[in-house]
Amino acid sequence: MICYISLFLISQLTGFTDEIVAVVGEKVITRSEIEITRMTTGLPEKDILKLMIQRKLLFKMAEKESIIVSDEEVFPQVDKMVENMKRNFPSEEDFKKELSKQGLTIDMLYDKLTKEAKEELMIQKLLQKKYSIPFVTDLEAYLFYLKKKDSLPQFPSAIKFIAVEVPYYISEEAKEKAEEKASEVMKMINEENFDEIAQLYSDIPRIRYTVRISNLSPIFRVEIENMKPKEIRKIYTKDAIHIIECESKRGDLAEIKDIAIKVKPTKKDSIFTLGEVEMVKELLANNQIDDINYRVYDFSENFIPLDALSVNIDIDEVKEGEIYSFNRPDGFYIMKIIEKREAKTPEFEEIKEDLKNYLLERKLQHYRDILSEEMKKEVYVEVRM
Repeated sequence: MICYISLFLISQLTGFTDEIVAVVGEKVITRSEIEITRMTTGLPEKDILKLMIQRKLLFKMAEKESIIVSDEEVFPQVDKMVENMKRNFPSEEDFKKELSKQGLTIDMLYDKLTKEAKEELMIQKLLQKKYSIPFVTDLEAYLFYLKKKDSLPQFPSAIKFIAVEVPYYISEEAKEKAEEKASEVMKMINEENFDEIAQLYSDIPRIRYTVRISNLSPIFRVEIENMKPKEIRKIYTKDAIHIIECESKRGDLAEIKDIAIKVKPTKKDSIFTLGEVEMVKELLANNQIDDINYRVYDFSENFIPLDALSVNIDIDEVKEGEIYSFNRPDGFYIMKIIEKREAKTPEFEEIKEDLKNYLLERKLQHYRDILSEEMKKEVYVEVRM
């Protein structure tokens, strides 16, 4: 009903996240579409996929009914969605940096959200054409609030904080060790045993992907565009060496396999990183941290729910003004707690609009279910996730 998103929840849209997770007729749904939707809703992936499949079915029905929407109707909706996403970042620049980190540009984001908004507006017009759209009053929402107050989700425990990301220092020695392992693996590979070698040596469990080439990060896009079917080559990123086999290509789609050899810090690298962590703690304690030398996340003005973070924090144990460090696979997150808030039951006015939207959507969902089931009789649907 009320969604919260923080920087730590946003999945890393690296080179291989844009796999096809569902097919609806001649259309596909990719993982990056799901991730972008998560940035605006915070819903679980399976729920998003179910809704996206239903939306594509209803969109096809809207097209069949010759329903159209204008740019003037679509663009304000897209602007609102982007603004909702930006609220989860300290600044416009931080928002753009995160998009870049995920292999996205602001134009790519707008393109995806425009497509989504157009589909949704056409579906709304479809529902208006087929049914009498219900209306939810303030009184109806208030009566629902009184009835469900004790069972409504609480505003969760939350904190305001400043966090600094300290990645592991990676020495030339660490890079050389990864290169040695990758070269040894390359010597063992042939067309018949790639899967077997991947199971033995890859540092990531998943090895097969269906990707949309145009949505890949620049490093992977350039390489895979130039690969021939059955060709194997190494692709270098900051933290890994990827041994890629291009199984096949169909237009903008490619079937690939990946053996990822991670660049792992040496013991000396880890000791060096721990020293930098202690230095960052001191800078944070004295309010001297800067975003020139470090990646800083400033959430000192907005409460972020603890369950939206990828680190474990007990609201009863943390203290305002204290500094905590969390070991992550790629390094450390150092957090200074500015303010904390215990879980509480929301007041009606704080969630009135959310309740009205929820009640309206609950009424509309009945009609959506009827129409989408009708379209499933005509359209092929395949789920791959």
